[in-house]
Amino acid sequence: MEIPTPYQKAWLATKEAPSPWQRTQQRLKFIRQNLDKSDAEIGQMFGVTRAAIFELRMRYHIAKVRSNTQHRERIFQLVRKLPKGLTIAAAAEKLKLSEQRAYYYGKRAGYNFVRKKGKHERSDYWKAQFKVLKPGLTLREVARELSISYIYSIQLCQKHRYKVRWAGSSKPPRLPFRSARGKQ
Repeated sequence: MEIPTPYQKAWLATKEAPSPWQRTQQRLKFIRQNLDKSDAEIGQMFGVTRAAIFELRMRYHIAKVRSNTQHRERIFQLVRKLPKGLTIAAAAEKLKLSEQRAYYYGKRAGYNFVRKKGKHERSDYWKAQFKVLKPGLTLREVARELSISYIYSIQLCQKHRYKVRWAGSSKPPRLPFRSARGKQ
């Protein structure tokens, strides 16, 4: 004789056989409790095919908890367990994720990250950097001196009113312009 499944054992333990509707209700209850398992695994417990379990789920509108949803929930739980006051980089290191993914999951889990430097602190930093720069450098030289991109050097020169000179020209220093239209 075959070895009875856990469901069959429970069924055999009752003195009277359940009606077909009662059996369906028991199966539905069991399916709802084991949504993290695949239809094939649940079907094996009942001794039926995965198609039968899928049909029950569709007929009674039981949504399957997909593996990606389970993965997201697991990461959300990990984020909620993190200690307070971590930066994005530190959280990413602890979660073994990229900084972008750590920020994504952290924000959705309601975690408040600590910023390394606020906007005002960055501004003070750049102000001090521009004070020590030699006057009359080109934009390319400013970018090289500060180890930043060319475009970012334009933005910072505009903000901190650093006058740059034309490359390869004897023209006087000028402020880089923001747009083609002049201010009126």
